[in-house]
Amino acid sequence: MENNNLTIDNLALMIKEGFDGVDRRFEGVDKKFDAIDKRFEGIDKRFEGIDKRFDNVDKKFELVFERLDSVDAKLIFIQQEVADIKKELEVLSKRTIEDDSALARDVLELRKRVGLLEEQIKHFLV
Repeated sequence: MENNNLTIDNLALMIKEGFDGVDRRFEGVDKKFDAIDKRFEGIDKRFEGIDKRFDNVDKKFELVFERLDSVDAKLIFIQQEVADIKKELEVLSKRTIEDDSALARDVLELRKRVGLLEEQIKHFLV
């Protein structure tokens, strides 16, 4: 029976050593997974930084689009003003000499409007 006990003890020891070896291997695998987790954390941080940069780019594009909308509105206003001035000039060109005093007043008003448009364009282009 002693021989059987040694064999069982030897077998138990072999099994224990096998499990110990597996445990050591799993510890190595765990360490590798920890290293991989750290790498992924670093990648996540980089992506967060990239996301922030894209958010900033989006905000800048929004500002550019707002500015373009403002420019469009100003250009439309200026186009309408120019069209109105052209119509009034056409009317003025058809007046007679008797309308001189009214003509002079209208010309001065048109000059004033043109001056305002020129100022708006100067500020617009700055």
